[in-house]
Amino acid sequence: MKTPNATTRFTQERGITLVEILVALVVIAFVLLGIAQEKLEYLNTLSWGDAALIGGRHPTTGAETCGDNNAWTRYWQVTTLGAPLDNLKKVTVTVKWTAGTFSDSLTSITYIRR
Repeated sequence: MKTPNATTRFTQERGITLVEILVALVVIAFVLLGIAQEKLEYLNTLSWGDAALIGGRHPTTGAETCGDNNAWTRYWQVTTLGAPLDNLKKVTVTVKWTAGTFSDSLTSITYIRR
């Protein structure tokens, strides 16, 4: 009987490696950061009194869908800081991602000056 050598054994193995999983997670993280950054840059162009920069959660119910298959949702929270920092608004953008039974989120924060 012939015993399998190392080359034969590795070609018969199936599955994914830890390196492949880590690369996939890095790619997903960059996509999520890009989606959050897109909203932060848009909000930074608005005037101080714009409706999208009024204190509270936006949209007030639900979330914006993003991506081709609507797998990502995004919402933001605006907080006007108290004196002596009352010329700043803290904007927190949260992007949520769902794939099957797995879901995760990423939060990005910026400050907008009057």
